[in-house]
Amino acid sequence: MARVPRVTSHDALSEEAAPTARQTPPARKTMWVAYALQIMGGGGFLGLHRFYLGYKQSGYAQLALGVTTLFLPLIIGGNDFQYLLIPLALIWYLVDLFLIPGMVRRANGAES
Repeated sequence: MARVPRVTSHDALSEEAAPTARQTPPARKTMWVAYALQIMGGGGFLGLHRFYLGYKQSGYAQLALGVTTLFLPLIIGGNDFQYLLIPLALIWYLVDLFLIPGMVRRANGAES
């Protein structure tokens, strides 16, 4: 009678736990991509840089403000409401120019 090697539960677990592929670290966010998204995303009006950096709530707010500012006048024509929204959107855009470096550092896990 041939002996069959006995497999213990420890051996089976160590084979299952062994990774089959290299685990890659999460992708680092880069400042130039954030600035490029701000410029190409309607000049920051669409909030694409905020979505890229993981700031989804403020990205949605900036997207709503940008769509309202840029496209609502095309639908209903220019009005006084538009003259309130454009300066607000421009101020947010200018402030974001200075906030992006800190946002990139926080997105990459560094404290600022």
